[in-house]
Amino acid sequence: MKRFIAMAVAAVVMASGFVVPVMGSGLQTGAHAAYQNSGRIQVDFVEYGTRVEIVRLLDLTARVNPSNPTQLIRFAYTINEDFVDFFEDITFNGSPITTGRLAVEYINSLTAAEYADFATAVREYVLSTGIGWYREGVSPTVSYGYGVVRPPNTGPVIFSYLPLGHYVVFAGTQTSVHANLHSSHQTFCIQLKGETIEVEKEVRIPTAGVDNIRIYDVISAVPDVTGFDSFIWVLHDQMSPGLTFNDDVRLFINNIAMPDAMFTVNFDRNPSAHATHPNWTNIEITLVGARNVFAEALDASGRFGIGDEIRLEYSATINDDAIVGSEGNPNVVRIQYSNDRFINTSYSYTVIDDGSKATIFTFDLELLKVDYYTHRSNTAATILLEDAIFSLYSTTQPIDGNENPITVDTRNHEGTTLYLISDTLRSNADGIVRWMRPDASGNLQEHPITIGAGTYYLFETAAPDGFYRIYDPFIFTVTADVNGNVLQNATVVGSATDFNTEFTFHANGTSNFGIIRATIINYGSEHGLPSTGGIGTTIFMTVGGVVILGSLAGMLVSNKKKVKENQ
Repeated sequence: MKRFIAMAVAAVVMASGFVVPVMGSGLQTGAHAAYQNSGRIQVDFVEYGTRVEIVRLLDLTARVNPSNPTQLIRFAYTINEDFVDFFEDITFNGSPITTGRLAVEYINSLTAAEYADFATAVREYVLSTGIGWYREGVSPTVSYGYGVVRPPNTGPVIFSYLPLGHYVVFAGTQTSVHANLHSSHQTFCIQLKGETIEVEKEVRIPTAGVDNIRIYDVISAVPDVTGFDSFIWVLHDQMSPGLTFNDDVRLFINNIAMPDAMFTVNFDRNPSAHATHPNWTNIEITLVGARNVFAEALDASGRFGIGDEIRLEYSATINDDAIVGSEGNPNVVRIQYSNDRFINTSYSYTVIDDGSKATIFTFDLELLKVDYYTHRSNTAATILLEDAIFSLYSTTQPIDGNENPITVDTRNHEGTTLYLISDTLRSNADGIVRWMRPDASGNLQEHPITIGAGTYYLFETAAPDGFYRIYDPFIFTVTADVNGNVLQNATVVGSATDFNTEFTFHANGTSNFGIIRATIINYGSEHGLPSTGGIGTTIFMTVGGVVILGSLAGMLVSNKKKVKENQ
């Protein structure tokens, strides 16, 4: 950051957007006839001890209507004679700048960053050429002046009876300075190039399943509100239909929690917000009295300063409308804020067009329940099994919008604590296992099984009629490679089971990573018990056979003894 960042001070009349309207009465200075057509620059909210400097680059001559002093008839800018050489060294549209008109066009063409560099060059020129100066409050006879704010902490620096013209104003290391140009009758309206406020949004965990809560961080910085008598700061957020806003906004400035009364939250679901996916949620978070909030950055409280971090935290719950695969579930934030500094006139606001996006990715788990023998047969049609019931667990405990653990049912499996996702997974008549979730009336309805990255345990809790239940869980792990808002890759690995169940990713639409599929087989009772699937029943049949054989052997030995005794 440069030591001196400058903002242009324009005076008096509108000229191609270069300056803003000024009341004609402002040209009259009453008793100060010697300083007629002069004005005053007042730099407000300056920190104690900060040196404020002004440089007059362009002179302005204006003529008023004799019968109506509030009406300007003619005006023109000329280059201040102290800066003729400075402008001649600048090329604009292929030519050196030799007239006030070209100087105006050149300055108007500069962005805020370019103007800061330009103003720095102006100050370096002043210091290198030894242009004379005058102190604040002293009658100006030269082009350069300075002043220092008075105690106690903050306040204005005032330069009075200034010739009308275009000024560059410097104020220490502040990123922007506003100067009010006054007369004895009217406050002039000054337009400065506004600084850009940036915003960035991130989601802490970029994948999720239905009912999972995910927390967002929205990061910005404390702006410089010097010169604003009012300031607007509104965050606009649009959440896609698969995300349910939890209305749990928390505000931190410089890591200090701010009271809820400092902001308001309004949101609604707008069916017309997106042509492809309606029902996007529109959220507006508005800082109440933003000008006073940010003005604290200029006082002696020490709580925060210009450029310190503003962080908003809030969460969303993934719902049944979530989009699976690489398209994801995005939401975009933009900031609406006061951009141009005006006094006693209407304010101008802007919205950052590109904004910042954060995306959550989800995957569907599609399970097919089938009969083992027909599924493996080359001739018979596969029998699809209905009414198999499953419970799905995760090794990760769910969290709430404050990142606190949520209490759910658990079970221990071989020393691993598992957290229940659902115990209402049921296969339908087509053999597809669906998540039975209650609707608004409490009736169970079929829904996809939507999950995020993680390790999962699937237990069969009830087998279809006439089939044996599988006692060992199916274990699989989903990983996702997310870079920003792009799902670059996703994999699923299932642990080996005696049933050789394979979990694989399949495409949905244009995404290669939308659906995880697996086929789960069951043995029917009419085919006997399987010799696979953990210990199953094999060990019991083996032990039983040994016991029976042992008993038979014992009986034979006993019978032989009895025969010998009878002989």
